[in-house]
Amino acid sequence: MGMGLRAYSRHRDVTLRAVQKAIESGRIKVDENGKIDPVQADRDWAANTDISRASLANQAQPVSAPPVVVQPGLQLELRSASNSAAGEQDDPDEPTADDMEKYRRHRAAREETNARIQALELAEREGKLIDRVWAEQAAFTMVRALRDAVFNLPAGIKSQLSVMSDADQIEDLLLVELTAAFAGVDVNKLFAEDEDAA
Repeated sequence: MGMGLRAYSRHRDVTLRAVQKAIESGRIKVDENGKIDPVQADRDWAANTDISRASLANQAQPVSAPPVVVQPGLQLELRSASNSAAGEQDDPDEPTADDMEKYRRHRAAREETNARIQALELAEREGKLIDRVWAEQAAFTMVRALRDAVFNLPAGIKSQLSVMSDADQIEDLLLVELTAAFAGVDVNKLFAEDEDAA
């Protein structure tokens, strides 16, 4: 069964980059699914590795070192001296390029949100913004007061209208009374009275 590149790097006890270099140079091959046959790859690795280009740390090791026997089913968990000397170790916790890109996007969104909040706070301090709840209650109070003033108008002027026969006089009286009704609505005063009542 084929192995992924990372799995094969652990199998050979080398870094992922070492496996990638071996594939790029043609020392080992991957199948059509991008997987590695570990048995064949081990043979190719041994046959195609130039010993003269091995690291100094590897050359310093005894040539006749006794073979390491690994029990079946177990995996050797050792790093080569050359990888340790070069500082090439697979760190699964090291952030990837994708992680860094996600972090940059998250940070940019956070900075934009903070800038908007600061702009709103400044506008509120400068008196350019009002509370939404207050605005909705003020609008409701104003409309209610205008409605009451207009509906109460007929009862207030019916006696005057009953003795008038001139259409122009009736129109003038209605305009005066309607103007007074609209002008008499003080939103701030009405809203303050509602707050006191509450």
